[in-house]
Parts: sequence; C-alpha cells; structure tokens
Amino acid sequence: HPAQALQSRRTLEPGERIRCWPVFSNGTSLSGAFVLARAADQKPLGERSCKTASFIASTIEHLLEKAFDPVTGLSTWPHFEIALENAREAEAVNASIMYLDMDRMSLLNDTLSRQAGDKLLGEFGAILRQVLGKQAITRVTSDSFAALLLNTSLDEAIANGQEICKRVQAIEIDNGEEQSFKPSVSIGVAEFDESNGAAGSLLVQAQVACQAAKDRGRGRIEVYIDADKSIVQRMDDLNQVGSIRSAIEGGRLVLFAQPIYSTHGEQDGAYHELLVRMLDTTGEPVPPADFMGAAERYQLMQELDRWVVTKAIETLTDEPNDLNGKPLRFAVNLSGQSIGSDKFLDFIKQEFARTGLDPRRICLEITETVAVSNLKKAQVFMNELSALGCQFSLDDFGTGLSSFAYLKMFPVQKLKIDGSFVTDVCENEVSRSMVSAIAEIARVMGIETVAEYVQSQAIYTTVKELGVDWAQGYHVGEPTRLRDLFDNPTIIDKADLADVDPTVINKLPA
Repeated sequence: HPAQALQSRRTLEPGERIRCWPVFSNGTSLSGAFVLARAADQKPLGERSCKTASFIASTIEHLLEKAFDPVTGLSTWPHFEIALENAREAEAVNASIMYLDMDRMSLLNDTLSRQAGDKLLGEFGAILRQVLGKQAITRVTSDSFAALLLNTSLDEAIANGQEICKRVQAIEIDNGEEQSFKPSVSIGVAEFDESNGAAGSLLVQAQVACQAAKDRGRGRIEVYIDADKSIVQRMDDLNQVGSIRSAIEGGRLVLFAQPIYSTHGEQDGAYHELLVRMLDTTGEPVPPADFMGAAERYQLMQELDRWVVTKAIETLTDEPNDLNGKPLRFAVNLSGQSIGSDKFLDFIKQEFARTGLDPRRICLEITETVAVSNLKKAQVFMNELSALGCQFSLDDFGTGLSSFAYLKMFPVQKLKIDGSFVTDVCENEVSRSMVSAIAEIARVMGIETVAEYVQSQAIYTTVKELGVDWAQGYHVGEPTRLRDLFDNPTIIDKADLADVDPTVINKLPA
C-alpha cells in the first residue's frame, strides 16, 4: 500500500508499532497519512477502532479539499480571506497584498492541453511557497493568485515579485515544435496604508496594478500608485464594471431607438438602430463613453449584447408588427467579443427559435474593424445567421486600408459609411469622393449604403445626391426611448427639415 512508504515524523520507541490510513487529495494524489502508534504489548486495533480511524482519515481528506487547492497545494480563498481580515483589523504595518496572474494560460491550454496548464500551475504554486515562505497565499481564479505579505517592506515585496517573475520565466515547457511556450507572470502590489484599510479595496488595488503590468508588456511587476494615470483609469473601470453589473441586475439599462430614413421617397419611420444607455442609481443617464470602454476592457460586452438582443427580439415579438403600416425593423450593434463567441451565435439562434420572430426584422451591425480582425469567426457567424434571414450591416466602413477587398468576404446588405467622411462631406473634396465611391461600388454589388452623423439639411442633401440610400443622425431624428416609439410614430418630409445646432449631437435625450 502506498501509505507504507510514509514515515512517522517522530522516532518510534523500541517495541512500538504503527498503523497508517492514507489521506488523499483530489481523489488520487497521496497527501499524507493518519498514523496511530501503539506499544507492542497493547492489543491490536479492533474492527471498530479501524473504522473510526478510517473515518478520521476521510474527514481529514474532506477538510484538505476545502482548505487547499488540489492543483497548486495553496490555501483556498476562505482561509486567505480570514488572514487578510485579521491583518486589516490588527492595522498591520510593513504589509502589502500581491496579486499575480499567469500570462497567456488560455493559449497554453488550447495549444497543448489542460494537463500541461495544470502542471505549470503546480510548478508556479511551488515557486510561490519557495519565495514567499509561510506567507498566506491563495489561488483566486483559474490563473490568478494572491499573497498577503506581512512584516515585509515594499522594497522586499518588489524584490520577491521580481524573483518570482525570474523563476517562472526559467520554467521550460516543450510543445514538441521549434517554438516552446514561454511562461510569464504579471504581478501587482498594493501597500497597506490608512487610505485603503478595507481588505477588499486593497485587493482591488493590487489587481489593478497587475492589469497595468499586463498592459505594459507582461512578465513584470507594478506597484499601485494613486498618481499613475493608467492605474487610476483601471480603478475607474473596475468601479464602472460593478455599476454595469448592478445596472443589468437592477433594470437600469434602457434602450433608445434612432430612426434611419430612406433617401428615396416617403419615410415610414419603421427602421431604427437600438442604442443601449445606462442609468445611475438616481436615474440619471451615464455617458456611453464612461461605461462602454470599461465593458469592453473587462469582457462584459457579451452580457450587454445579450441583454440588447433579447430586448430587441422580445419587443418585435410583443409589440405591433408594423409602424405606420410598414414592418418594424431594428438594427442591433454587436461587439467583437460576441462575434468571436460560439456560445453567442447559439444564443441568437435560440432566441429566434424561442420567440418565433422572423430573423429578417433584425439587422446586426458589426464594425469593419471587428469583422476583419475576427475574419474566420465573423464569416461563420454571419453566414449561419444570414441563412436564417438575418441582415448584416458593416459599420464605420471606409476606414480600413483594404475595405473593398474584404467586402466580398461577408454577406452584408448594408454599409454604414464612417462618420468622419460624412460630417465634412459638404466642404472636403476627399470626403465627398470617398462617400461617392463607396455608394457607387456598393450599388454595383447590390448593397445599400447608410450615412450616419447627418447633422444638417446640407449634409442630407449632399449624401442623397451622391447616391447614399439611407440617412441617420440628429438632423433626421434624435434617439428616443424605445418604449415611447409606439406612442409617437412619425413620418418626416425631408424637404421641410431645417438645420439643427450641432451642439445637440452629444446630448442624450431625457
């Protein structure tokens, strides 16, 4: 039995004998043994005593599973959290939090195997124990770790972090090819002080510093400093992440609809782009730039996109099928995070199946940059949903160097000309030529064009003369709350439109 290979930590007295019960971790790995030592002249253990000892060994296994991570052998989060709270209550000095995140682990898992990833994490856990000794260390998520460094100056913490980086980079993982995977770790450190006494805020600061280390090249250590603009931006992002999740759960996301009008005749007001807006806890709108950037950087765009798609499909299913006698249609923006996700593709299919909505009433908008940077994923995504009847629009078209070359690769029905060409189309000959060229080539290919940022009658008249099929902007129609759309459908005669003050462009309607 493998337990027989274990030796008692104390020396046996002459005439003593021992009995061992193995203690496993993760079901298979031998972690130790529960040992009973008895004098030779005592009775051997009876069946009942053996069952009790076996039960104790099983209980120890259960406790170990709760207390230690099976892959790295480090303590689990609850135990670390207790140590962190104790340090805060004791007003620890010469103490800091270290947050560590292994770089590119998903690449290792995908190119080699999950077993190779676990092996690396096991070696990393050993390095942490070797360098940090008896300090409290935990595995926070699959690839990230935290350490509480007590009685350690900031300089010592930095030196420890540098040593950890050095040892991780020395690990060799051969994938059998010319290029081996080169492991590295990004580390953030936050020092205990009066301003960050809360344990949670200290950990967040260390996490933000760790992200700054990743942004600045990976495989390095950064210290949280209030004056560091990049780090302050990360803190703002994390605050916004919490606000976004709270808004999703608390019903503080609102959809606005902005009309897109045809330049070829009577307007039906039935085609709208949906725009998501977030309200703060007082009900005031949050500027889109304040939360969309954080959602993009912290991988929350799929959650937002799911919410918008669900609301769009449910609205088209539940509300009247037409507006002013024309079929109501919505354009919905999708992020690169969603386009690259197989699960998101399945989600949209399931939503159409669940509601029975005709997919032709949804136009999915993808920026040209996203489509090109996720070329294969975008092609699969667009081809499969096009087969169901979904329409697609390439947004911000014309900014890429190879826009027209890539255009043939995607099943799109509409091109949204980048606003930088539209806003000065009346004065700038280059912009005018670009709009004209895009409209002409799109016409030959059987694709409709949309001019966004139409801010004045002059711009509208110009893009119409240049052959653009649709117009969108504050001059043609401001965004209104989606719930109000069905109470105030309008038909707009373009000949009667007057110029509007461009300063209203960035205002969010109440």
